[in-house]
Amino acid sequence: MTEEVGKKVCEGTVADLMKDKTGKQTVVTLTRKNAYRVKKIREQGTDDEAVLFHFRKRCPGMGSYVHTIEAADGETELHPSEFEKWEAVEFLYPGYLEDLLDAAYNAYRWSSFEPEARAETDIMQYEKQLVEDLKQIPEEKQNEYVSAYHSKFSALLGCLSRCASPMVTGPAKFNCQRNNKALDAYQNRFDEFHDWRNRFKAAMERMKEAAKPEEHCKQRTDHS
Repeated sequence: MTEEVGKKVCEGTVADLMKDKTGKQTVVTLTRKNAYRVKKIREQGTDDEAVLFHFRKRCPGMGSYVHTIEAADGETELHPSEFEKWEAVEFLYPGYLEDLLDAAYNAYRWSSFEPEARAETDIMQYEKQLVEDLKQIPEEKQNEYVSAYHSKFSALLGCLSRCASPMVTGPAKFNCQRNNKALDAYQNRFDEFHDWRNRFKAAMERMKEAAKPEEHCKQRTDHS
């Protein structure tokens, strides 16, 4: 079932709009892809009260994380292999970049010993950044920003997937020159991405400032 979420900023926590064509609420299974933004979960097939879910509550070692659930009787660990037994009932924010998790994993395949953990971290951090950016952008421009952000972040991951580490791939026949070019291309794409963010937000600030005199005039006309 495809998640139907409005692409706009939601204050506080949000309940995802998971409904089929008849308007009936559908079940959203807790998965590796959506776990990072889930706030509350419930055991599948029950009417039990939803409990708090804590993604990466603890980090016992490098690249190793413990997820927990918090109920009235205490806090217990929830292993990813058990995710499918639970449904997500409340999210922290919409999954703007959730579909890029596999691309993020592939981006670190040749440069990290923990590509899955690095991928989750990137998706989580960039999505939080996107949510914060949207708070500074007028609602009528948010869809445009989300679409462009998604596209540029996807391209950034594509560049990163061409970078490698001899520690991961092995030093034999490692092409340093080609890898250095790939690293330079990634850095250029990274810089371009953040330059675009800053330019877009600056343009939104100018747009809001330009709209102020018009709003002021309208208020004066309304009171005259």
